[in-house]
This record gives sequence, C-alpha cells and structure tokens, in this order.
Amino acid sequence: MGWLFSAIAGAAMSVQGVMNTRLSEKIGLYESNMFVQGTAFLLSLAAMWILGKGQLREIASVNRWYLLGGAIGDALGAGIEFLTIARIRSQFGPSGVTGHTGAFGHTAPITDDTQMTLFTAEGLICAAVAGEPGGIAHVYRAYLRWLSTQRAGAAVPNTDGWLLELPQIHSRRAPGNTCLSALASGTAGSTEHRINDSKGCGGVMRAAPCGLVGGDAFRLGCDSAALTHGHPSGWLAAGGLALMIQVLAAGHTLEEAADAALDRISSHPEGRECAGA
Repeated sequence: MGWLFSAIAGAAMSVQGVMNTRLSEKIGLYESNMFVQGTAFLLSLAAMWILGKGQLREIASVNRWYLLGGAIGDALGAGIEFLTIARIRSQFGPSGVTGHTGAFGHTAPITDDTQMTLFTAEGLICAAVAGEPGGIAHVYRAYLRWLSTQRAGAAVPNTDGWLLELPQIHSRRAPGNTCLSALASGTAGSTEHRINDSKGCGGVMRAAPCGLVGGDAFRLGCDSAALTHGHPSGWLAAGGLALMIQVLAAGHTLEEAADAALDRISSHPEGRECAGA
C-alpha cells in the first residue's frame, strides 16, 4: 500500500502548491502560510493522537547538542569566519576562541550557513511529505526560497515550506557568491551537469541534514552541494560530511565516521584531491 499513499501524497502536494498560490494572492503570503501550517499542525496533532506511538515525551531525553549543535557552533565562530589563525590568536589570546565572537550586531547570530542548513532540512522534509524521500528537486526549491530572502523585494518563487515566516531568515549574513550566482542563474547543477567549477565551502556547510534522513547519505550530500558547486571537491566534501553524520547518528565513533567518509571519497574517480586534503 506504500506506493498508493506515496502517489496520493504527491498528488496532494501538487494541488497544495496551486491552492497556496491562490490563497496568497487573496490574503497575503504570511497570512496564507499561517493558515496552511496551522491547519497542518491540527491535522498532524490528530494523526499523532490516533496513530502515534506515544513517545513524544522522549524528545526531552534527546541530547540538545544533536538538535542545536550546528547552529550554536556557527554562531560561536561567526565573528572569526574570515580571520587567519594568527589574527584569531592576536585578538582572543593563545587559546583562541573560548566564547561567542559576535557578528552582524548580534552576540550569537544566525548566519548564512545556518540559514542554508535549515533550508536543506526543509527541502528534505517537503520531499518526504511528497513521498519522494531524498528528492533533490525539493531541496533546490528550498534553496530558491532562501535566495529570495537575500534580496530586497525579490519575488518568492514558491511557498512549499514554512521557513519564510521567520524574520531571522530574511537577514543577509555574508552569503557566498557562488551560492547566490548559481541559484540566480535559474539552472540546477548536478554531479553530471556541472554549472561552474567552484569548490568553495558553500556546499559542505549546509549538508548535515542529508545525513539524518536515511538512504545513501553520501550520494544525497553530493547531490545537494552540486546544485550550486560544480567542482568534485566542492560536492564530495559535502557527501563525506553527510556520511559522517549518518555514521555518528548510528552510534559509531568519530574516527569510524571519518574513516567511512574518507573511504567513500577515495573510491570516487575524482576524489583524490578531496581525500588528500
């Protein structure tokens, strides 16, 4: 019956997109998002009450670092992102950073790295809801939504997700030029059809959610990064990070996770540079 529910879910998502657009035209973007997400929350609550396993309370036992570690680490180092190690030690002492560095007028800002990580997660969630787990097209659509937050007056390309409702997401925090230009081109890159030769960090910094959805995390990480970064080292690194996250989430050690990622990258025909780094 799984295929039937997947087909129904996909059809429903297609209808929802049209309905959301028409509703937005009548009552406004944020009002329509509130209505859509509010009704979805009520239906989800009813489904959980009827079909759930009664384990929601276990959320309290989840290590909070698993949920917030990436964003906290990003906020911690936001103020030194573009500094050399010598400059960091000169400014913060021999031990380096031991607390928040501050940036963009905030003690612990939400940076572009955290923003794009959240949109990666949003795209993967939308893909799962549509019955297309790991569907990279949904991740690309999420990145286009992120792009609209970085340009004043930019049109919202689609309303599939909910992150656009958060004011913090609409702050411009020194986003990478490759991410901006690749997404603005209107063409989604892939590992086979590469839209540039960039191997910057903009692909790997947003790939962590790809390791938390099951399946081939390495492949998914590569595909998500290749949407904007065409050089193999730009997307293989993202695949490696996603695989490390998956291995760690399964209860293995950091060393085992690193070995798994290095083995997978090394086995790729174009992985020599990335593995050597």
